[in-house]
Amino acid sequence: MTPAPTTRIRQRHVVIAGLVIVSALVFLRSRGGDTRAPDIGPPSSANGPDATPVTIDGAPAPRGGDPLDAIRWDTSPVDWARPVAWSASLASGAPSVTTEDGFVGSAECARCHAAVAERFAGHAMARTGLRAIDASRRRELAAAFDVSTVVKLGAFAYRPYRNGDRYFVEELIDGADGKRLHSWTQELTHTFTSGVFGLAFGFRSGAFIYQVPLDWYPGAHRWSLDPGYKRNARFSRPFASTCVQCHSEPPRHAVGSDDAVMDPLPGGVGCERCHGPGKKHVETLRKEDIVNPSNLSALRQLDVCAQCHLQGTAELLRAGRAIYGARAGEPLHAYRMNYVETEPAVDWFQLTSHSDRLTRSACFRGARGTSRELVCTTCHDPHKSSKAEPASHWRAGCVSCHAETACTAPMPDRRAVNDACASCHMRKDTPGDFRLQVADIELPITDHFIRRRVSPKTSRDAGATAIRLRSITSYAALVSDPASGPDLAALEAAALDLGGMGRDALPKLAAAASAHAESPDVYDALASRFESRVAAARSPDDRRRAADGMRRARAAVLRFRPDDVAALVDYARACFTHGADDAIADAHAALDRALEIMPQHPAALLEKSGALFRAGRLDEARPLLRRAADAGPDQVEAHVMLGVLARDAGALADAAARFEAARKREPRDGWLLDQLASLYERLGNAERHADLARIRAGLGTPGSLTSTRATRWLASSQR
Repeated sequence: MTPAPTTRIRQRHVVIAGLVIVSALVFLRSRGGDTRAPDIGPPSSANGPDATPVTIDGAPAPRGGDPLDAIRWDTSPVDWARPVAWSASLASGAPSVTTEDGFVGSAECARCHAAVAERFAGHAMARTGLRAIDASRRRELAAAFDVSTVVKLGAFAYRPYRNGDRYFVEELIDGADGKRLHSWTQELTHTFTSGVFGLAFGFRSGAFIYQVPLDWYPGAHRWSLDPGYKRNARFSRPFASTCVQCHSEPPRHAVGSDDAVMDPLPGGVGCERCHGPGKKHVETLRKEDIVNPSNLSALRQLDVCAQCHLQGTAELLRAGRAIYGARAGEPLHAYRMNYVETEPAVDWFQLTSHSDRLTRSACFRGARGTSRELVCTTCHDPHKSSKAEPASHWRAGCVSCHAETACTAPMPDRRAVNDACASCHMRKDTPGDFRLQVADIELPITDHFIRRRVSPKTSRDAGATAIRLRSITSYAALVSDPASGPDLAALEAAALDLGGMGRDALPKLAAAASAHAESPDVYDALASRFESRVAAARSPDDRRRAADGMRRARAAVLRFRPDDVAALVDYARACFTHGADDAIADAHAALDRALEIMPQHPAALLEKSGALFRAGRLDEARPLLRRAADAGPDQVEAHVMLGVLARDAGALADAAARFEAARKREPRDGWLLDQLASLYERLGNAERHADLARIRAGLGTPGSLTSTRATRWLASSQR
């Protein structure tokens, strides 16, 4: 279970009741700490390291002006002639698989560290991760799937059930009269667990493993929504690598997409998640060639844990003031320590904010620079399950600083909680962000902000006062230089979300493009801003300027991720939106490159085949549409277009089958209901025709029906 993951390398910003949680997962592309754009061409190439970056003119935008107008773009064309990095391995036609550089796996570590590995096997971290449902897992899951329930989510409802040792989730829409209007049954093939708090489920389709909306919460012994499904993605959201990597060893993945995780999947969190890549250490057996967190400074030790146990190391005020005490180029730990001097939002903590909350505490600040500096391992043995620790263990860290006589609570009260300091000073409660998304589940998480007195409940008020950041340290860099670390560039770039910062957002975003042109996150944010302007444009000129900016921003991302399929598809979409002849040609070049890298990538196939279809190049579109329809669970548009082709060719039964497949994926699409009704009437299938009339009536007024991009276009073109 993971809160609101994204489906691509970049992270989308999620607004929860005014609180903007920005997860800037800065996995440095080189894994060696260098954040510059990769060398992807000769210096004279537009794609080379010496290419002119996007910059901002020195003078600020005039009062009332648009800060984005000050951007001076690199207008060099994208170099499509550059060879694909994996062209040799792609020649066979089979999906090429890559792994994280320098990682060898926990089994290799256990050859020398067997005793530690055996102890760690009982730790909750070792039991996390994305795993196939094999014979042993099936027996474990039976008790959960025997709990009968139906969970509502908007217009849809979800029912988990089992048939023998096979497990399913059924998606339903029932009418007001209780009669079934829609059903989609999906067999489950994988689980994804956080260890002890929740169990998510998914299924493999092609190169991706897709999540379903339901989670099992063992503490509550009940089913409810996954916290990422408040806005229902149904069966269309792949498990993102950025989620998987915090719950397991780095998985193997198909080249071109970190989210296309490949079998066999790794186990839970492994040795290298904390100790860094072990290849060099295995080869040399030198202690200097592996990260031993206990040898790092206290703040660096926190960084190790903060890779995953962190939603926020810093805060920017809504008024747009500078980051507390931070100066460009300062290492992360200085940035954090300047921040924690500020007053925290006492009653609000998040699902994975342990490091952030700890650094806010007076206990943490008071011990800085002493021999008793407070770190995660003061209380938690990373190699042993916390459940195995006696009650006295949890007091030891506290009494090393605080005298036994310091506690003023009555002795009977102390005995009632086994004299555990944390019971009174570190409350357990449901994190605020989780509570806002899954209101019917209590999830008792320890808030690591240590206080004299704690409030009884988490405030339900999101605060709306801050933007929170997340950072990831490159542990490959720590091997060669333990003092090294990320500067503020990527962090500031990731902070520049456009919700919650008011009028200061755009000037800061424009300034970031100037100050931190080495960060693709800046250009992702710029592209999103321009995309919203395209949708809101009131004149052709406004739309053209916004589309031009979106295309340029997506091109800038490609200079960092030239062979990332998601970046190529995003660029193609921006080019299609732009609409100029050279932009359309670029869009097809980007999609051809994407399909060379990942021939069965769902989004690339859908964009390419759809573009050919809309251009009337039907002979070229038809085979790609068939591939697109089979490439993922939600390829509704491919089924729609194949249905149109079959209908126009007089193959009415084939057309009905395609439209039925599309309606399964978009059961409230009015255009599809009309097409199916017409087809069944022509086919003489009165029973199905009457059933569709009942379904349409049960779905409500025409205003309650939906549409897809394909059906909107088809309806407008009267096809």
